[in-house]
Amino acid sequence: MGDDKEGMWGVGVVLVVFACVLNVFGVHLQKYSHLVNAKLPVSQQKPYYNQFLWWNGLILIVLGTLADVVALAFAAQSLIAPLAALTLVFNIMLNPYFLKETVTVDDVKATLVIVVGCCIAVGFADHYETAYNFKDLVNMTAYNPIFITYFTLVVLSMVLCFVLHNRFVAESFDETNWYAQYKEWHPAVIATLAGLAGSLSVTFSKGMMELLKALEAYPSVAFRACVSCIPIPRPSLRFVNSL
Repeated sequence: MGDDKEGMWGVGVVLVVFACVLNVFGVHLQKYSHLVNAKLPVSQQKPYYNQFLWWNGLILIVLGTLADVVALAFAAQSLIAPLAALTLVFNIMLNPYFLKETVTVDDVKATLVIVVGCCIAVGFADHYETAYNFKDLVNMTAYNPIFITYFTLVVLSMVLCFVLHNRFVAESFDETNWYAQYKEWHPAVIATLAGLAGSLSVTFSKGMMELLKALEAYPSVAFRACVSCIPIPRPSLRFVNSL
């Protein structure tokens, strides 16, 4: 089993908070770039991949993702994963000033609930640095029926959400009765898809960091496994540029 090392979980917490800030600024830059581009005459509008601000936002998102992954090397996944919700907190703080959006009382209440939840997560989560070798990770995943069932259900759910999203997009072009009746569920489908992919991303990122720490003991096997455990790209990046 893995060895437990105390004392470094605080580094992981700082890194994940920093990652949340970078991700929020990055997404806001991309959204602002879209808004500025939309105000231009049609002949002067550019696709998002030709927008300078969009690329700056992407750089911040990539840096935030890297910080998020590195944080998993210093603390347990049960501590790091819930703190990703701080992204919503920083989003509420920036929206009124950056995108001139109105923050409602309900938004503030929901943000306070998130803050309380994050405090509880930090207070009761595992305060130790996990250290698993290659054999530990294989036994907990490839040979674990519970993980195999979980992985299968998540992948199937992602496929279902992706199919539903494509149908919503197709139906919206034709403005069908089906779309008019169920269109309020479209954002929920996208959010569910992003959440499911994010859960796998965090799990694989944690595994990748553990394998990197195990390189000294299993250099060849661990390196090949790290390549296969590259985190799943966040689907929210695609949808922020398509909706």
